[in-house]
Amino acid sequence: MNQGKVVIIGAGHVGSHCAYALAASGVCGEIVLVDSAGIKPRRGIKYRLKILMHKILKKFGKGLKGSKDYRALSPVMKKTFQNVVNYDETYLLSDITADTAIFWGDKDKDTPLYMARKLNKKIKSSHLFLLTNAGHFSYLDNSGYFLKILSAFIYGNDATFGDGNNDDTRASDNSDSA
Repeated sequence: MNQGKVVIIGAGHVGSHCAYALAASGVCGEIVLVDSAGIKPRRGIKYRLKILMHKILKKFGKGLKGSKDYRALSPVMKKTFQNVVNYDETYLLSDITADTAIFWGDKDKDTPLYMARKLNKKIKSSHLFLLTNAGHFSYLDNSGYFLKILSAFIYGNDATFGDGNNDDTRASDNSDSA
């Protein structure tokens, strides 16, 4: 590996927040984002009605329960969780000039595909790699191809990835489904 090149890999909430901040400040030469957070989720009418119903029921001491993980949190941690999930770092993305590989599971329900497309659009020199038949832990679900593409991105010729914004480059372990 070239000793002068710093590569930041950010996965999930904390990893992506660190990667965005470091890349926007120019600290690294390349970043890799894996099913990353940092884009405020879209909230449709169904979600808004659910929240309204929760608030109404809560007044009568019968609020909706939330997920098992959420219910296990203390009140302080619940507020922290809400803040983290709803935090929006879109404002940093246009400042990122580092070559960026964005890996995403095509079946990710925690951070939906529209978030990957938004990252790809906002980060100038980015490349989106969809890992087929993979969920939120796409690097595990399709690890063979994730590692091959990651290795090529970090060690290989940059020309392999074109001039940026290569949307929907699919990686699959099934030769007939790519």
